[in-house]
Amino acid sequence: MNDIDIVVRWIDHNDRNWLAEKQKYEKLEKNKVDVSIERYRDWDLLRYWFRGIQQYAPWVRKVFFITYGHRPQWLNISYPKLRFVTHKDFIPDRWLPTFSSRTIDFNIFRIRDLSNKFVFFDDDMFMLKMSSEKDFFVDNKPCDSMVYNTITALFSDYIGQNIFNNMTIINKNFSKDKLNMKEILKVFSFKYGTYLYKNLVLFPWKHYLGFQDFHLPESLLKSTIAEIWKVEPEILEKTCSHKFRQKDDVNQWLIRYWQLADFNFYPRRTNIGKYFELTDDNREIINIIKRQKYKMICLNEGKSGSVTDFHKQKKQLQRAFQEIFPYKSEFEIEGS
Repeated sequence: MNDIDIVVRWIDHNDRNWLAEKQKYEKLEKNKVDVSIERYRDWDLLRYWFRGIQQYAPWVRKVFFITYGHRPQWLNISYPKLRFVTHKDFIPDRWLPTFSSRTIDFNIFRIRDLSNKFVFFDDDMFMLKMSSEKDFFVDNKPCDSMVYNTITALFSDYIGQNIFNNMTIINKNFSKDKLNMKEILKVFSFKYGTYLYKNLVLFPWKHYLGFQDFHLPESLLKSTIAEIWKVEPEILEKTCSHKFRQKDDVNQWLIRYWQLADFNFYPRRTNIGKYFELTDDNREIINIIKRQKYKMICLNEGKSGSVTDFHKQKKQLQRAFQEIFPYKSEFEIEGS
């Protein structure tokens, strides 16, 4: 019996109750970063996310849909494959309400009935081609690409700092200078293509400098999150106590990094999907959606102000997804 679940979180930025609480705590919390509307606004593509899952990930056991408490009117919460989960269902009361995805992500392992093996999606990540369980887990190990990277200033300031914090935890708990042959073969898997050059260049460093972030759905284990809580409770408690993102947080990529540094993964090719940043000219992205070039893509709004004509770009993306997903999924209410 298949036991791989999917987890996705979603926010309705038009929910008045959520907005009122967010504005209340914005005034109270210091040192918060990135509370811009781009962080929360909805491109109204969620129904196509569900259609992609039903059509191209039929092997999934259940989809755990996490929200503040709101849900789309068209969502069929009676569908057996769907589990509707609110923050209150699994996040300890002392950290609620939260407006930081870090608090949500580091407590996912507390969700009742969630399988140990799950694929973690953001709601801007879409399936475009048929997938199989082996794209995400092989021999009960998460599929991933261990590509070395350096931490640079190309990220927004706080994300770069979060990644630095992640790597501090990784190098505290894992050694890179005593790898066995099996582990070395995972570092230099031919599945990584041209990314192998990065590993060749960065391999001589004694400590991990960083890992390549592909911004695609991540294969994770609940047991990994539980282990990090056991080993590093202080930094996770501190991160979860923040109502909004802060520079001294660790972020959810720490979970993936932990699995990589522990070599608890199965090598996967790097061209399984691609990350895109939305702008006011998304013709290339729309063409890729219509051609269904990759198994999965991420459409991130990127830097604040990169999309000035939001409604026009939203309509264009909706038309592209409607073209490849014209029919409702069982996650949608009949007649909605």
